Amino acid sequence: PTAYYIADRLKMRVTNIFDCLKFYSELSPVPRAKYPIQVCCSPACRVNRVDSHRLISTLEQLLDIKLGETTYDGRFTLEQVTCIGACDRAPAVRINGHVYDHLDTQEKIEALLRSLP
Repeated sequence: PTAYYIADRLKMRVTNIFDCLKFYSELSPVPRAKYPIQVCCSPACRVNRVDSHRLISTLEQLLDIKLGETTYDGRFTLEQVTCIGACDRAPAVRINGHVYDHLDTQEKIEALLRSLP
């Protein structure tokens, strides 16, 4: 509904609005949780042997959701994005614009999740 409202107000095609919503990782065509967790899965990180798949599977296990889903309480949404600009600090996630880095153990990931109010 919001995309249709924006398209009407800007006198644009709704498909252009959806294209923007899908292209920019900070925007979303569907409602997000309070903390959208964006996991970087860029080719550059893979070249550096960063195991983002292990990070994703750990988050899926801890949050009891899959990629693209939101926790039942609306706190977390798990998303995969192309790049968050933190290749030197990977494995990393971006939550509400802030990058959390060196998440290479389950303990670090659990501590991050606990630290979010």
